[in-house]
Amino acid sequence: MALLTITDDFAPWGGDWWSWSVWGDENFIYIGTYKYVTVYSLSSIGKLTEISYLWIGDYVNGITGNNGYIYVANDASGLKTYSVSELGILTPIDSHNPGGSMFKVWSDNGVSTQYLYTATGNETLHKYSVLNGILTHISEYDIDNYLCTGVWGYGAYVYRTGQSAASISLWIHNANDLSIADTVTVTGGIIGDDVWGNSVGNVVIFANNTAGIKSFSISSGILTFKSSHNPNRDPANYDDTCHRVHGNDNNVFVAGYEGGVHAYSLTNAMLTFVESHNDMSETYGIWNNDNFVISVGKDRIVVYKITSSSSYPKINYFNRIQPFILN
Repeated sequence: MALLTITDDFAPWGGDWWSWSVWGDENFIYIGTYKYVTVYSLSSIGKLTEISYLWIGDYVNGITGNNGYIYVANDASGLKTYSVSELGILTPIDSHNPGGSMFKVWSDNGVSTQYLYTATGNETLHKYSVLNGILTHISEYDIDNYLCTGVWGYGAYVYRTGQSAASISLWIHNANDLSIADTVTVTGGIIGDDVWGNSVGNVVIFANNTAGIKSFSISSGILTFKSSHNPNRDPANYDDTCHRVHGNDNNVFVAGYEGGVHAYSLTNAMLTFVESHNDMSETYGIWNNDNFVISVGKDRIVVYKITSSSSYPKINYFNRIQPFILN
């Protein structure tokens, strides 16, 4: 059961800079803002130290990365790739703009061939291969009249969230050719905002905007509903929503706009609500490892330490790889 304690809380750029997205690896934390990506180190006690920043020129809606590169989904300028030096310095490598607002990017972290999948506002799921930061657009899959907002995958399947005027859906695509393996249509809410799954790919969490979050088990590409919870104080209020979701095998964390950060325990694909923290005016993005949760939003960046009564062994990444900090 996750219990969150604040370890860092600050207003970057004088409190005037909105932070939209966050992602981290074993060395650095990357926070996407209004037209910038800022690189931080994260200490073993949960303190962020700014290392560098780079002008992107567009809203940074999503970030992921692998093997010394990050991949940035931008609101109007598509997908951009950057190398990351051992000092935390970003260098532009490549870009591709398929059209439409790009809301999120996910990497399959392949060893021999790596693939990226992006969710765009023009109803399209895109697939790329990437080698040393160089992008090759492979294919796309359109679903008419469905806004594509979130993407995540595991193994042979890619999961995509979306909405139309009439319904909200979670799709499973075959990762190879993007054909649809299964679809779940849900009721309530106004946007299927985001999707995330556990480390072995048998549980998926669906952030369903004003209708809360839902958990599904997965077997052979088939989704089975398991549980749901709506933490929103006012389900009729668009600004009090379940927007982005991230977690680990025991816990799930949700960025809830004006609702703050919501924490859940996760057992056998079942969600149990634990607590909420409303420490900034609007929370847009969230990311975690096994030790800390980082939430970003309109006026603040907040880091929480995860404590747990669970016997599940925690991996302390910061005892294995120390982040590089510039003085």
